[in-house]
Amino acid sequence: MNNEMKVVEIENINDYKLLVDNSTTALWYHSLEYAQLIEKHLTAKLIVFGIYSDGTLLGAIPFVGKNHKLGLVMNSFAYYGSNGGIIVHDEHLDKKAELYSEFFQFFKQWCKMNEVVSYTIISNPLDSFSSKCMHNEVGNYTDQRVGQITSIPNFSDSINDDLLELFDSPRPRNIRKAIKSSVQVSYSNDISDLKFLYTTHVANIEAIGGIPKKWDFFEKLTTLIPHHFWRVYLAKVDGKSVSALLLFFYNNTVEYFTPATVHEYRNLQPSALINFEAMKDSAKMGFRYWNWGGTWFTQEGVYNFKKKWGAEDYNYEYYTQILDEKVYRIPKEELLTNYYGIYVVSFDKLIS
Repeated sequence: MNNEMKVVEIENINDYKLLVDNSTTALWYHSLEYAQLIEKHLTAKLIVFGIYSDGTLLGAIPFVGKNHKLGLVMNSFAYYGSNGGIIVHDEHLDKKAELYSEFFQFFKQWCKMNEVVSYTIISNPLDSFSSKCMHNEVGNYTDQRVGQITSIPNFSDSINDDLLELFDSPRPRNIRKAIKSSVQVSYSNDISDLKFLYTTHVANIEAIGGIPKKWDFFEKLTTLIPHHFWRVYLAKVDGKSVSALLLFFYNNTVEYFTPATVHEYRNLQPSALINFEAMKDSAKMGFRYWNWGGTWFTQEGVYNFKKKWGAEDYNYEYYTQILDEKVYRIPKEELLTNYYGIYVVSFDKLIS
């Protein structure tokens, strides 16, 4: 096999779309739609590296690059909770190790020629083999996450019971309480519901000292992403919106992306009923996985929350290579401002 590594040109970008749309392991974060949304939201540059053989795209890996005064930083992939890594055509999975090795030879040279100061590749929790390949090729250091995924039962007349059997206490009780409290769940693609989600999300995250997502992301979502890829699930009590959840639907997987609940209504468990109803809908649509996203090993409470929804562990890694030592001397606040949404370096590696 004579392979050629190169950047996928914009006029051939549909080759990439066809590759990932038909891959059994591709996640929403690999999709062309999401990549282009993040490119615009972060005012970054989408760069897709392709592995070709006789003009056929065998595999590819998407990056976004952000170039500021520090230099060019590359991520596969960027923004909250993303995964990345190489997607190899299902017919060529037996050549994955070879393709990874050839890609990294090319990519390392490309980074040198383009004065990249740091790059991070986040592995795919559904592709454990890719982690093994990247471990041998990448990284000054590795940062691990616990990916948690619930396998969605096949849809049938018994879907309610099949789901409830997956959940640990107190999830079934939470769901029953929401139903008893007359919580009503629906979904939409309405910008008004996104605005409710956003304002509640900001209040929730700021209350715990975190950094919320920006409205620009949600606004661009409405214009750039076709409706069949996403839904906002909404819980109401007496006609008032009290909880919401943004989900993305792609390939075999539902991505649990942004939850938010009005603090005063949490005791009614509206988010529990949202999750339950959305999982039933996902089963009916034929999705296999509900991806709760990554959890730090120190987040015991978050880990246990997801675990009680029947989630199993799918660990994945951040592989980071620092190519310019000046990265370690940049203040945290400057990195957050100038490289918003981009992973540059773990803050505990910075030299204060």
